[in-house]
Amino acid sequence: MLVGFKDDVAQLSVAALDLKRAVTGPFHLVSWIAVGGFYGSKVHGVLEPGVGSGVVGGCQAILQFDEDKLNTGGSGGSAGDGGSGATSTTGTAPNGGGGSGASSTGGSGGSGGTGGMMGNCDGPEDCPDTGSECITATCEGGTCGTQNVAAGTAITNQTDGDCKTTVCDGNGAVTTEDDDADALDDGNDCTLDTCNAGMPESTPAVDGTTCNDNGGAVCDGLGACVECLTDANCAAPTPKCTMNTCVSASCGDGVKNGTETDIDCGGACGATCVPGKTCGANQDCAEGVCNAGICAPPTCTDAVENGSETDVDCGGGACNKCGPNKGCDANTDCAGNQCTGVGGTCVPNCLDGVKNGAETGVDCGGTCGGCMVGGPCTQDTDCVSTAFCDVNGTCSAKKPNGTGCVGNNQCSSAFCTDGVCCNTMCSGTCQACNQPGQAGTCLPIAAGQDPIDECAGTQVCDGTGGCKKGNGSACAGASECATGQCVDGVCCNSSCVGTCIACNVAGLAGTCTNVPNGTDPQNECPGTVNCNGSGACGSLLGNGSVCTVGNECQSGNCIDGVCCNSTCTQSCQACNIAGSLGTCTNIASGQDPSNECSGTQVCNGSGVCKKVNADACANGSECLSANCADGLCCNTACSGTCQACNITGSLGTCSNVPNGQDPSSECPGGTSCNGAAACTLFTNGTACTINGECSSGACVDGVCCNNTCNGTCQACNITGSVGTCTNVPSNQDPANECAGGECNGAAACEVANGAACSTATQCQSGFCTDGVCCSSACGATCQACNIAGSVGTCGNIPANTDPGNECAGGECNGSGACEVANGGTCTLSSQCISGNCVDGVCCDTACTGTCMACDLTGSVGVCKNVPSGSDPDAECSGATTCNGLGACALLGQGSACSSSSECATGFCADGYCCNSSCTGLCKTCDGNLSEGGVNGTCSDVILGLDPYNECSGTSVCCLNVCKSAGQCAL
Repeated sequence: MLVGFKDDVAQLSVAALDLKRAVTGPFHLVSWIAVGGFYGSKVHGVLEPGVGSGVVGGCQAILQFDEDKLNTGGSGGSAGDGGSGATSTTGTAPNGGGGSGASSTGGSGGSGGTGGMMGNCDGPEDCPDTGSECITATCEGGTCGTQNVAAGTAITNQTDGDCKTTVCDGNGAVTTEDDDADALDDGNDCTLDTCNAGMPESTPAVDGTTCNDNGGAVCDGLGACVECLTDANCAAPTPKCTMNTCVSASCGDGVKNGTETDIDCGGACGATCVPGKTCGANQDCAEGVCNAGICAPPTCTDAVENGSETDVDCGGGACNKCGPNKGCDANTDCAGNQCTGVGGTCVPNCLDGVKNGAETGVDCGGTCGGCMVGGPCTQDTDCVSTAFCDVNGTCSAKKPNGTGCVGNNQCSSAFCTDGVCCNTMCSGTCQACNQPGQAGTCLPIAAGQDPIDECAGTQVCDGTGGCKKGNGSACAGASECATGQCVDGVCCNSSCVGTCIACNVAGLAGTCTNVPNGTDPQNECPGTVNCNGSGACGSLLGNGSVCTVGNECQSGNCIDGVCCNSTCTQSCQACNIAGSLGTCTNIASGQDPSNECSGTQVCNGSGVCKKVNADACANGSECLSANCADGLCCNTACSGTCQACNITGSLGTCSNVPNGQDPSSECPGGTSCNGAAACTLFTNGTACTINGECSSGACVDGVCCNNTCNGTCQACNITGSVGTCTNVPSNQDPANECAGGECNGAAACEVANGAACSTATQCQSGFCTDGVCCSSACGATCQACNIAGSVGTCGNIPANTDPGNECAGGECNGSGACEVANGGTCTLSSQCISGNCVDGVCCDTACTGTCMACDLTGSVGVCKNVPSGSDPDAECSGATTCNGLGACALLGQGSACSSSSECATGFCADGYCCNSSCTGLCKTCDGNLSEGGVNGTCSDVILGLDPYNECSGTSVCCLNVCKSAGQCAL
């Protein structure tokens, strides 16, 4: 036998496995011999010929020849280093033992095998063919060998159009590399065939690209060759492109063809041409009039009832409204907006623009609504609510509060009280609406006054709207007195507190007065001293006493000829005011007894000088009346229309501006005041510049108009109808309302492309699409005429939008076609809104994860984990499947397997996922062959068996007959 040695006991099992792979033929491994006993190694197989045994260390590999195979010869082996053959330590190997491998001619070993490759070559051509383009034969030193071709070298046979190149991998094997230049032509003119990272792609050609597949002519942008995309691709007799097919002309195809005299009208299409369209005869026109080759619209001056007219040149909305007793179909046909019904007549009324019936003015007064200011009247009800009928039979504007009046009807507030328009009825006791500086506001009459004798007997107003006792009347308490002062048993003008003063002095009852000299009714002076008549005891005069110098007075102040309580030096104050003698008091409003104020000014009752009415002023604070109007202090605020305070002869008094004047430019435009505090306005048809000049309130096209006349293609200055809102005649546009188009005579525009429309008849092009006048019918999928930046021109709808919901859940792709929504069928990612075509459907993500798919039932179009236990795309190796969590489930211990990569344990041994590699001699993971009896647990082979032919000769696996389990025994 042949013997091999192993110098490292720890490597024994590895060497045994290597030897197992190397040894075949007429001998097999008996055992390893080492110091200390046998070291078994589980070897399934026999040695291959051509590899000799030899000493490999301190251990021996003992090979036993199979005599029945000695003379059969070998196959030659691979070209590698053979063993040392005859140098075996156990003796000369029979028949040579294989020689020296590669340098041998097969060895003289005879039945032992042919050893290595044939030698004795002069060049590679003398050596055997390797059978692979990636391994070449070599001849070095007369000996044949092999050499791997360099990595990346292309082989001869290639597959065209697979985006790959087959090359050598440098290790003698064949592999592939991505080749984006190796694109496959799919034979479709409308696709661009390319490779992307080694994968074929087919992208639709741009729409309009020339093609000839299937009888087509242009590409549709989705990869199909079709007959047409637009009418420009078609010709007679099928000039119209519909659904990518050229079809015959029709009266609705948006093209002038056949016998038509204009687009889709006239000729065979009948009397359908609207005004402005080309015609050959009257019967081509919808209105029956062909004038110089153009269909003419009905006019309101042709003396014929036509178009929508309900009577000759009136009614129907196109012409002026009809007057009384003219024909009508609806109220809107009549100037008075009242029609007896279809085929009826216009009823005379208050809106017909004529003064008739009981009217005092045109459509106003009498049984009609009130006339405006300046209009004729016989009574107040003939005027609008803001006016009254004055003595001249003219409606005048009602007056503001504070303005003089003679009746409630003249006032805006409806209250004329105390001769002025008042904010309330002001009928309470001791109230007045004409108090100085506050005319027009109802206020309590000042305490102590009773101008119209409202209070009984000697009572007077108390300043709060009630009556109380006047000064000098007997009283028991202050509450009885209008002044709130009950002194010395009488109502007093002041609190009358001081030495030697009283309010009941004979002849002066009610006025606080110095007690007469030599008397002391209240015993105020000490001892026998009496009052001195000057409001003091003894020789010094009390306040209020007549004096000439201050040292005569107890206060030391002789002011205004009386002893005074202070120096009283402020303007508009005095110490000799009746009722307040001896007390410094503000001079009453409107007075200036000492001429302290400059010019015509007077005191205001608060110690300040103020200007009187008619004095020049800049603001109300300068004036006693608190009113500065028209640069003069005025008796009222004088803010009414056409009123002024600087009218000659009435300076300082608010008066009406004379008729025909307007010094403050209060009246609008060219109008002026009428002398009755109002502006005289213009009648309809009169030239004007602003609405305010007109009695109608509407200044349109330079004249006063019967209404605001703001409809499209309407005007108020049309000859023959000046002052009445009328439709602009056809083919005119004096106000440039139609944006490049013209009026159609029916209060509408025929407009240019891009302008808003509701019907095709409004458009010069004859097409109204997507709410605008369009260059064509624009009916193809994902096309529109209202796209921003090109409104009025038919174009493709931008990508990723679908304003018309044409794509059934998808969106337009910007090339006049639909993109597919998630879940829809696809072949290319470019077809999908999401940009992801996965598993044949448009998907929400690229969905590239392991065990994930986008075509799962119930969630098509959404990337989901493949259900547990399935693997539709064969992503998992061997017998593993997806685990429902986006990964492959590895097989558990004891599961059947074919490779270690399938097992969670990392070991596949003897067909089962095992707890270890289980490579020891007489070991197995097959429970049917092991002592343990459990699949997946490495255990000793059952005693007496050798299922893997590991033991030599007739020996078998043993357990306790050997030194340890898992060994062979004879």
